Amino acid sequence: MRIFVSLFASSFAQSILTLTGDYGEFLECPYGYVMSGYCSSGNKKDCDYNNSNYSHLIECKEDSRITLDFADRCYWAYGDFEDLNKCLGPDELAVGACSSGSNSDCNKNASAIHCCALKTLTVNQSSCAWDYPSNYGEFRKCPQNKWARGVCTVGRWASESCGGYGKGALYCCSTTN
Repeated sequence: MRIFVSLFASSFAQSILTLTGDYGEFLECPYGYVMSGYCSSGNKKDCDYNNSNYSHLIECKEDSRITLDFADRCYWAYGDFEDLNKCLGPDELAVGACSSGSNSDCNKNASAIHCCALKTLTVNQSSCAWDYPSNYGEFRKCPQNKWARGVCTVGRWASESCGGYGKGALYCCSTTN
């Protein structure tokens, strides 16, 4: 796994990491970061980053307000191909993901999402939405002030279960106090 760091200058500098993985590799944001972007492939390594191809990518955005609110309970939620795989509890956000090619490479599952429960913040369920790429290897990012809560992986089987284009998905939500 390789980690790439980029800092964006603003009045509130926020660090963003991009983690790259091969089929079945579990990618996890480091402490202090929350997952905010995702790319998955078909049965080829379709996710391009820094002139290299990967099975999947995740973007991790620094946010101590959220990560300091995480409870001790974190777990991996697993899904099959074409499942809209998301965190199981109502007030949980993602801090990692795993994606497969045409095999069930994530501990004998097609996908996995690493979820952590929030102690005092809540997920605004009405703000949640799936973002569906039109092609394999398209990197999707949550809008500002939203965080990842789910993914969909199709492997080599394009499916309408993962949106109209059937190439994958990222589920994003905002939080409230």
